[in-house]
Amino acid sequence: MMNKLYGVISGIFSVMLLGCDGSISVQQSNDVVNGKLVVDFRQSHHGWHSGFADYPQQNNSDFNLIARHDILPEPLDENKAQMLSGNNLSSSLFMFLTRKVTGLDANSRYDLLFTVTLASNAPQNCVGAGGAPGEDVYIVAGASTQQPKAELVNENGTTMYRMNIDHGQQSMGGSDAIVLGNFANSKDCSQQNFDYELKGLSSTNIQFTADTDANGNLWLLLASDSGFVGTTALYFVEATIEFTKL
Repeated sequence: MMNKLYGVISGIFSVMLLGCDGSISVQQSNDVVNGKLVVDFRQSHHGWHSGFADYPQQNNSDFNLIARHDILPEPLDENKAQMLSGNNLSSSLFMFLTRKVTGLDANSRYDLLFTVTLASNAPQNCVGAGGAPGEDVYIVAGASTQQPKAELVNENGTTMYRMNIDHGQQSMGGSDAIVLGNFANSKDCSQQNFDYELKGLSSTNIQFTADTDANGNLWLLLASDSGFVGTTALYFVEATIEFTKL
């Protein structure tokens, strides 16, 4: 039963080829309309780039990094979503989606309100190595004038992929991102029910601001930051980002 929650589902999803920055490029679509960007991942990936950070450049095949737009698992398999999956052997695997939005006012500060729906198979109150598979996998959202990406950094002789923005660390947000909540769904671990279900998160009670560049551009971020040592496969189903100029 636990393998159903944590096992690598490589029989269903194939590994995508990552670029040298650990990202996957996809075609851009969707625009900000009336101060709002609405993204329905059930229809398409809508121009979001997928990537991973906080893992070593060498000998990383056991991380099983997977990113693709595909059908949701049962019982949600009537729809598709953007899936990110990885085996968190580094105790802090960061999995992310990002895309650029244009047409905002140049050199301006905006208040951003994030509303995200994802699919989770991690019940509450489970125990795992390094942390819980639900409560210690944090869902993150943010924005930056530079494209969020994983860059190679030498750390004590080990070359690691690290993010080029300040997203914080697990439960603590940074200057470029905030924590919306965690990956745990509404079930309790005692139920032994590891089916996926939808979960909604919002930044309604968390103020987050970001400045556009000289061309009115801004890069958005949706991500997870995991303290759970094991495999997490999460699905972003839809997202709405509201922009209010300050």
